[in-house]
Amino acid sequence: MSFSTSSKSTLDINSSSFDPEYYVQDLLRKKGLEELVAVEQDMVNNVRRLDSEMQSLVYENYSKFLNATSTVKDMQNRLTDAHNEMNSLSSRMDKIADLSDSLTEKFAKNCERVKKLNEARDSVKRLEFLIKAPQILQTCVEQNDFSKAVNTFVSIQPKLEKLKNLPSMAGIASDSEKIMEGVKKQVEIKLSEQLERRLISSESVIQAVQLLKKLGISENELENQLLSTFEREIYSELNKLREEENEQQQQIPGELPTNIKFNDIFEFVDTGCCHFLTN
Repeated sequence: MSFSTSSKSTLDINSSSFDPEYYVQDLLRKKGLEELVAVEQDMVNNVRRLDSEMQSLVYENYSKFLNATSTVKDMQNRLTDAHNEMNSLSSRMDKIADLSDSLTEKFAKNCERVKKLNEARDSVKRLEFLIKAPQILQTCVEQNDFSKAVNTFVSIQPKLEKLKNLPSMAGIASDSEKIMEGVKKQVEIKLSEQLERRLISSESVIQAVQLLKKLGISENELENQLLSTFEREIYSELNKLREEENEQQQQIPGELPTNIKFNDIFEFVDTGCCHFLTN
């Protein structure tokens, strides 16, 4: 049994214990001439096929090896370039850091000075606006923009109060106050006209009251002005009624009145009540 297995492995070409001489002798014993020629031809074909496959494998592996070698070289070159760039970048970053430290040190010395200069510039701008205040207010008055004039004056009034004792600012403060006195009078006149026209809830009346309050007029004073206007209107209507009543009473008895204003007492009462209650 073991002998049979050993002889089979000796005759198996793919076996590691293959014996060529024994294989040839076995073929010579078992095969005829034609069969030997066929076996030879088959072996030649197999050898050629295997040789071709081996060449293909060698070529493919060699091509892959060349590609891998080229890739490795390319990666090495790129890594070298990247390393050089990183070194250059690191050097530049160090220079930038040194320059930043130097600038910070220099700016730190002048930081307080720059801050003071900015504050001085802002003060100059505010002072320039105060100096031009009379011209700005006068322009608003000429354009009948009393609201802008009042708001501008209210915003600068505290500063004018502080600086009006200075000789250079006394005239500016005085001119501004004179202009605003004129504005206040004009607003009061407009308010009176609106009240006389009985436009109590109109937008212009509300705006005029707000402007006068901003200019320092108290609510009590505004209320007194309102009541005074209504009082004048009421007395005016009462005087008209008295005059009309006197004219009716002075008619000559027996003559037809030439200037009858009321057809009867009801019309007289109705007219008087309507005007009186409206006011």
